[in-house]
Amino acid sequence: MDDDSKLLCLPLEILNKIRSYLNYRSMCSLLLVSRGWKEVWENPLLWSGFDLGDYGDNFYPACYWEFTLKPRDLNNLENILNNRRFSELKILGIPILNKDFLALIRQHPNIRCLEFVEVDVGLDKDDFAEVLATLESIKFYGKDGLDDDDADGHSCENKEQLTALFEKMIEDEGNASKIKKLVFDCSDFSSIDCNVLVKSLNQLEELELL
Repeated sequence: MDDDSKLLCLPLEILNKIRSYLNYRSMCSLLLVSRGWKEVWENPLLWSGFDLGDYGDNFYPACYWEFTLKPRDLNNLENILNNRRFSELKILGIPILNKDFLALIRQHPNIRCLEFVEVDVGLDKDDFAEVLATLESIKFYGKDGLDDDDADGHSCENKEQLTALFEKMIEDEGNASKIKKLVFDCSDFSSIDCNVLVKSLNQLEELELL
């Protein structure tokens, strides 16, 4: 049995464990070893948990990017998501959520976890709520996480979008929300109706306020 045949016999769980120790460049190198290795490592399920995103160079320590693919721009991100190996991608991180990124997320329903630093204040609140309500996990870090000298909570600028999201979560009363986890950094919910806030957050499995 040659090396390629041995690799083909490994269960997906073992391959995923190996993948967890490799950065993007190393994964791409594996595709070049042979046709057999390319066939194995191109499996979209091995890339589904890969962290694809760019939050800004100052948001995470440099070592974080060893395990992250950073798109250069929206077009580059769209090309990446249309690549077969990323067809099952579940996690996406972006610096600012605007209408273009929202449309892209709508086109790729496999994305289950969205992480972002800012929300465009001009983004339609209903579109924001409709798309995000289909996700399972949302992480809104906020600009304050990047700049301790910023006295204004960024979430206050996005109260309309957040209110629309919470209302969407409880719109179909009796039906469990798809959103299971919310992570907010420096969020101020004082401007949101208490009843809406309580009902929506009670549907979560996990809430984290940073």
